[in-house]
Amino acid sequence: MEVVLTSRLTGIAGTVTDDRDQPVADATVIAFAADRSSWYAQSRFIASTTVTKSGGFILRVPPGSYFVAALDARDAPDAIEIGVDPELLRTLGASALRLTLNEGEEKTARLRVPAR
Repeated sequence: MEVVLTSRLTGIAGTVTDDRDQPVADATVIAFAADRSSWYAQSRFIASTTVTKSGGFILRVPPGSYFVAALDARDAPDAIEIGVDPELLRTLGASALRLTLNEGEEKTARLRVPAR
């Protein structure tokens, strides 16, 4: 067995705005692997968080290619539901931002919550 530890965190940070470019405080950000074989309950390649009052967020994920999307918090399912609903992930992926992260890399994303 080989165990690899690192102090170099990989992640996505950014802001969420509405259609008027105003920060959104009631949103959930979801990042999920572009590789569909990683779409299962409790996958470490699926992460979600709620945004701060100023619309900011930080997600820590392993290196890889991801789709990143923002949803109105009232429309966002919980993380367990996300991992077991491939149809939801396919739907989100169609309009999501796509990012590739290397080990220790943090990328910035500016996301928009779809209008209701």
